[in-house]
Amino acid sequence: MAVLGTWATVAVTVRRLHDLNRSGWWIVAYYLAIGLTGTFFILTEVVDELAGLFMFLSMWSLATSIGLFVWIGFVKGTAGPNQFDADSVPSQTL
Repeated sequence: MAVLGTWATVAVTVRRLHDLNRSGWWIVAYYLAIGLTGTFFILTEVVDELAGLFMFLSMWSLATSIGLFVWIGFVKGTAGPNQFDADSVPSQTL
């Protein structure tokens, strides 16, 4: 069930990236930022000497993942044809 949910999430996100005239590979940056947030947060607790650096990197990757979430989720797609689709944004709204 988790595999189907992950597959559906990736498919919808890649389609949305295509609406923004971006490659589907941008999804890697999003998931990488999320993964690094957790990794750096854990390293903050483990390595005392570099705790400040790891906390900074954790906050940076968290901000990056939030920024990518907002960009993918809320920015209007490209008007007219793009390299992935004929027209991703309708010219009129109902």
